[in-house]
Amino acid sequence: MKLYLGGAPGFKPGDLIEPHPTKHVDGCEWCASGADDSHAPDRVFGTTFRLYAKFYASKYVRGWLYIVEPEGN
Repeated sequence: MKLYLGGAPGFKPGDLIEPHPTKHVDGCEWCASGADDSHAPDRVFGTTFRLYAKFYASKYVRGWLYIVEPEGN
């Protein structure tokens, strides 16, 4: 089973992708609405649905789509 992750560009095979803090901007209506509550600053999410991961990649400037595996597998 393939596991996909969409995110920031530049990771290479073997890199460890770690969680990052939520990025909120003061005065941003989108941020204040909690519209991005699917982000958890203590987790990295992967999905079996390529299109879902592609959507998250699109939220970055030139975001990339990765095939990933959980650490320890």
